[in-house]
Amino acid sequence: MINTQKLSVNRINQFGQDNIYKGVYFGLWKLENILKSIRFTYRTPRIDIDNYESHRPKHTRNENDYFQRMGIDERTSKIIDFLIKEFTSKNSLITFPSSFIVSLPLTEIEDRTEYLEVLKTSKTINYENENIGVYYDKDSKEIILPEIDIMLIVDGQHRLVALKSLYYAVLSLLNEKLPEDCEDLIKPIELSIRKLNASEISDSQNLSDFKNRIINFELVCTLLLDFDIWEQGKVFADVNFNQKPVNRSLYYDIYGAFPNEDKNEIFLVHNWCVNLNANTNKDSALRNKIKLLGNGKGFISQAFFCDAILPFLRKGGIWSKIANDYTLDRKDSSSRVEKFLTAYFNSISRRFDKVYNENEYYWPSDSDEPRTFDSILLKTTGLGALIGLIPNFYNLVIEDLNLSLEDLTTKIFNIFVEKLSKDNLKIYNNDSDLVEKKHTGKYYFSKTKGGFSGGAGKGLQGKLYKELMRDFNFSKIETKEQFSLFS
Repeated sequence: MINTQKLSVNRINQFGQDNIYKGVYFGLWKLENILKSIRFTYRTPRIDIDNYESHRPKHTRNENDYFQRMGIDERTSKIIDFLIKEFTSKNSLITFPSSFIVSLPLTEIEDRTEYLEVLKTSKTINYENENIGVYYDKDSKEIILPEIDIMLIVDGQHRLVALKSLYYAVLSLLNEKLPEDCEDLIKPIELSIRKLNASEISDSQNLSDFKNRIINFELVCTLLLDFDIWEQGKVFADVNFNQKPVNRSLYYDIYGAFPNEDKNEIFLVHNWCVNLNANTNKDSALRNKIKLLGNGKGFISQAFFCDAILPFLRKGGIWSKIANDYTLDRKDSSSRVEKFLTAYFNSISRRFDKVYNENEYYWPSDSDEPRTFDSILLKTTGLGALIGLIPNFYNLVIEDLNLSLEDLTTKIFNIFVEKLSKDNLKIYNNDSDLVEKKHTGKYYFSKTKGGFSGGAGKGLQGKLYKELMRDFNFSKIETKEQFSLFS
């Protein structure tokens, strides 16, 4: 079971954003309310999809998994000194001068009861829960925050490292049990212990008072709700480069991107997403299907889509060379990938839309509403699994990328038709009823009657992906990013 915290938030409307949920919010939160949800800017460990069920990420992180390692620097040390001094002062009027900027993903589960039920039946240690996201109740203006490390610190990381390490240092000195999530903060905790021992805080009463003061410390936070990583990077760059000076290497470490939006893989993916969703792009089946900032109701979030595609452009991914070509101003490769993505999602749309499957269709028509439509195809489970198949499909049509969009779509569509024909499905499935359900898509994508409904975790995506790989008779491509969501 995953425990939760409730955070009060107020929306900030400054630049005309009119998306119903996604946007910028303001919150005043105690440290204890977010302590177990803070994610310092490191990469989560890679997960082997073939061994997913037995995988447990505890103890698997190493220094190569981090965007920014939790080492000790002079800035963190000075903040720890400052906090000890101010927490022990009876007349301190000092506060942190600027707000923290944090980012949270929004859950695709639109029913509060269903969301809480998913958390109730999930295990905290399974990293499949990371994309469960948070639930926003616009009536009560509350965020339901699960106690798993999903709150990314966009700005203010040094201050939070100091606060969290001090709190754990006090627990250690009081001989209280330390939480498992303190492993990433060993060095800062050790430093905090030394500094606390060197201060006038020595007896248990002083330490207990110190503990209460720090856990009730209030943080002024700006929340970026459901921003993709490129948008987070833009906020970080705007704050730190335009509003105050900062070492640009920190930006590279955190976002892995050059701060020129025309020349980095994060911008490429962001741009593909925007183009595929554009209201003017009548050639794209994803038109108005992605929840962008201030644009469209959407079925799938921009943040999820970008995060799912992005690993394909990084080292070991099928398009890593294309990302490199783009930095050399060879944008023709990027355009071919965008055409492939358009054709790929168009073919999925054509195979599972109302025209092909009149009575049982799982690609929404323009009149279908995200909340009531009986399909997970355009949810993280369905689309995540289908994105996992991209390396296989791309290799099958790589010699045909110069075809027209319509011809390329037809070629990919015919692969879907062939692979999901009843005759082909019978080869890998003995149950005739199951063959029928897979042929129509019901087994894969029905929200109410399918085999992969009832949640939004990566576990379901992985299971659906493996089922599709088997039914399509695909072999895993020798690339680190065969299934991008598990990178």
